[in-house]
Amino acid sequence: MIKKKYFSTSQEFLNVNAKIIDKNYFAFYSSLMNMLASKQLFQLWDIYDRGQETAYCMWFDENIVVHSFGWTDETLEAIERDLDFPTLTGYTLSGQRIVITDLLEFNDVPYEVIKDRIVYSIDNVSPQEFPDQQIQKAFVEDKLEIAEMSHQYYMEEYQGKGPRTAEYFYDITKSGIENGNIYKLTIDGNICSIAQVISEEKFYPLIGQFFTKSKLRGKGYGYSLLTQLSSLLLSKGHLKVGLLADRANPRSIKIFERVGYLPVYDHLAVLIK
Repeated sequence: MIKKKYFSTSQEFLNVNAKIIDKNYFAFYSSLMNMLASKQLFQLWDIYDRGQETAYCMWFDENIVVHSFGWTDETLEAIERDLDFPTLTGYTLSGQRIVITDLLEFNDVPYEVIKDRIVYSIDNVSPQEFPDQQIQKAFVEDKLEIAEMSHQYYMEEYQGKGPRTAEYFYDITKSGIENGNIYKLTIDGNICSIAQVISEEKFYPLIGQFFTKSKLRGKGYGYSLLTQLSSLLLSKGHLKVGLLADRANPRSIKIFERVGYLPVYDHLAVLIK
């Protein structure tokens, strides 16, 4: 039997679901940050099937999120009853990949994929030595070069279709460097690879941006940076480190799994057309 629990505030939603959010922090992170920063919060609700929570739903601004870690056909039907798809053109629908695709395909909803990601986690890194390949936090003097690398990363991730300009990355790169969350691997004075860490000082660190210059790929620099950075973050006392991977980038995924990252969630975000 399906039951629903609606929440009147975001804090109530967070309090009731604190344990599941902590356990699946990397899956929830992006949607929770967007929800907390939203201008208008329409609805927050949990769906229970046979007394067990099966879906965690958020509706804010023009975004609908459905997270799930175990669901049934009845769960999907319950979600559908809260969503009138013909009225949601232009909305973003995101969350558990299979749940999202099943909802869209069963209701014959046209859509465009925005992000198709695999969420990874690691809690232990095998000790390794990388002679002459020490990582360090980026300096302000690195701003222009790292901004260009960040822009290239973005263009590759969105296949050249993303709306953000090079100027946008110049601005946010300076902020990232000043906040100390951009790391670099330098060889012979040249930056080879970069990585940006999200929420390092708050909860569990999450590696979002990870990029090696195209002409330097295949030399092990990305693997070196990711191994050292993951080990560094865990050595600070964090119980786990997360990472977001573009499903269409098998080269990077191979590096992540070689370091020891394990897939924990399939995330999909689409634009309803």
